[in-house]
Amino acid sequence: MFDELTGNSRVKAALKRMLVNDRLPGAMLFTGEEGIGKKRFALEVARALNCRTPKDHEACGVCSSCVRISKLNYPQREDADEWTQIIWTDHPDVGLVVAPKRVLRVEQMRQIEKEANFRPFEGKARVFLVDEADGRLVMRNELFGRNCLGQFVSRHGDPLREM
Repeated sequence: MFDELTGNSRVKAALKRMLVNDRLPGAMLFTGEEGIGKKRFALEVARALNCRTPKDHEACGVCSSCVRISKLNYPQREDADEWTQIIWTDHPDVGLVVAPKRVLRVEQMRQIEKEANFRPFEGKARVFLVDEADGRLVMRNELFGRNCLGQFVSRHGDPLREM
C-alpha cells in the first residue's frame, strides 16, 4: 500500500525496512510542508501494523482492519470540547489527536497517556497520531512502547532543533 503514496521514496523505503525488521521506534515524527501527505504516511504505518492479512509487510487495504483504520470519525459539530478528545477511527486501536488552535492541551496528553496503558484491543499495536505536534511533545515518547506507537505530524521543518 505504500506504492499508492506519491513521492518520498526514501521515506517509504525506510518505513518498509522498519516494518520488515519489526524495528519500529516507539515514536515517529513526520515533518514537512502542509499537504505533502504526512498524515497519510502515518495512517499507512498504522494500517500495516494492524492489518489482518499483510502482504509483504504492508497493509492489504481490503481487510476489515485496513478499511476501519482509514475512516476517521471527526466530530460532527464545531464544539471545541469534542475536538479536544481522541478522535478514534472505526478501529479501536488507532486514534488521532488534533491540536485546537495549533496548541495541544494538557488534558489531551493525559488522555493519550491513559489510553497508551491499555493493550491493543484487536490489532498488533495501538497507534496515536498527533496532528500539529510540537517538539517538546515528542520528548514524551516514553509513553509509547512495544504495543503502542506515537506518530507525530508537524508542518515545522525540525521542531527538535528549535528547542
